Amino acid sequence: MVSCLGTCVAAYDVNNRRIQLDESRSTGARAGALLPELAHFFMHTLWMPSFKEIEEIEAESATYIVLRALDCEYLVPPEDSQFSFNYIAYWTRSYDPNEILLLRRHRIQQGAITLVGLLHSRAMVLVEDE
Repeated sequence: MVSCLGTCVAAYDVNNRRIQLDESRSTGARAGALLPELAHFFMHTLWMPSFKEIEEIEAESATYIVLRALDCEYLVPPEDSQFSFNYIAYWTRSYDPNEILLLRRHRIQQGAITLVGLLHSRAMVLVEDE
């Protein structure tokens, strides 16, 4: 498989519906990068084309909501603790941030609900395995 990672830790390949992780990165870095890519996987398909900026805003915002709701921090070094906020700000630079987040709020909310459901179902499997 051809890598679409470049310098990224993780990337979602919409054409093949696959998430790629850079195996040379730390486990924490890969774990921290996986949730936004899962958001892309569940929220964005070839059949619902969108703009790259909108997709990044939706996926990262849904991830941010889930991590805040679970009182989790990204598994990244402390100097990168504002990554999610800064990443959303980067992709909203062409828009009024309040307006775009308000317009996309339902998709962001649905993405967050999907991610929470995924994490919950996986947690239940882990509990049952113990």
